[in-house]
Amino acid sequence: MAGKEAAVAGGERKRKAAEVAAAAAGPAPTRKRKMTRLPQEEIDSILAKVMDDDRLPPEFRALKRHSPDLIPWPEEEMDEEVVSFYDLVHELYAVGEKFREFQAWVRSEYANKAYVEVDDEFLARRAEDRASVEEARMAVLKAFDFPNLMMDD
Repeated sequence: MAGKEAAVAGGERKRKAAEVAAAAAGPAPTRKRKMTRLPQEEIDSILAKVMDDDRLPPEFRALKRHSPDLIPWPEEEMDEEVVSFYDLVHELYAVGEKFREFQAWVRSEYANKAYVEVDDEFLARRAEDRASVEEARMAVLKAFDFPNLMMDD
């Protein structure tokens, strides 16, 4: 039994020594990300955008007043449409908040450096988001018939 305990204690000491050595070596080297400056027109567009909750539809604002955390009340949880509405409104408020945080970061970067740099991950995410929005827009437009807009020569 004593041999097992000594082996466990020895293994524990080795593990702790390895942790201490790793901590002393510092963080693992990270890959340098390629940075790209945003065009001035894009910076201007980001800074000019107004994401004011007061511009949301009155029904959304009323729900936020009714339930500030945008969590359905227990008696509302049985109604799928009501829960879906809560989810939609919650998501819109979250998008607005996330954009305002991003806008504040852009404003700070621009004020400090007179330019804004983003990494390739940001650019890839933005391209995916734009493609997703365009796909959703086209899906919605397919549901409508625009006969008067078609130009036959």
